[in-house]
Amino acid sequence: EVRQEILAVFAARLSHVPQCGTLSEAEYECFAAESEMTGALDMGLRLLGAGAVSQLRLIQKMRQRGVEKEIAEAAAAELFARGYADEAASALREAEKGIGKLWGDRRILLDVRAKGYGEASLAAVKKFLLTQNAAKRCEKLITRRHMTLPATEAERSRFVASLVRYGYTVHEIKQALVQKSGQRFQN
Repeated sequence: EVRQEILAVFAARLSHVPQCGTLSEAEYECFAAESEMTGALDMGLRLLGAGAVSQLRLIQKMRQRGVEKEIAEAAAAELFARGYADEAASALREAEKGIGKLWGDRRILLDVRAKGYGEASLAAVKKFLLTQNAAKRCEKLITRRHMTLPATEAERSRFVASLVRYGYTVHEIKQALVQKSGQRFQN
């Protein structure tokens, strides 16, 4: 069977420079597989250019665009190994976004984990969050949302529950209220 076909490959990934002309079946299969990998690498680079993502999320995006699972995994692994993306730095940017939204540490960590970042990235985020003042962030959230300080037990429960949904602990909420009002908060 003779046909003409143009296959795009990264020459750096090949063991030898291909020659124009007729290919054997084995050579053709090798170049066809390499062409699929080149397409996946190109797509991965474009996706990374659009925004930082975890390796898992990059694989998911490539799969949604029709790349086979094995090729997507290999392409993502190669892109991360070559330093085109840094999971820890991307996870820290996600944590900074959460801080900008005035989320508590628990909600930030859950968001980073949900976006597919690994344990090493989560450890870097935890270390970063230790340097941040969660009580001050909670106080800022209370001020920004114009939350009134609770007077009754029922109001206090709703108040605390709403802040817990933002990812704050009861201890951080108490600290924020002490900083905001200067009075002790009983719960």
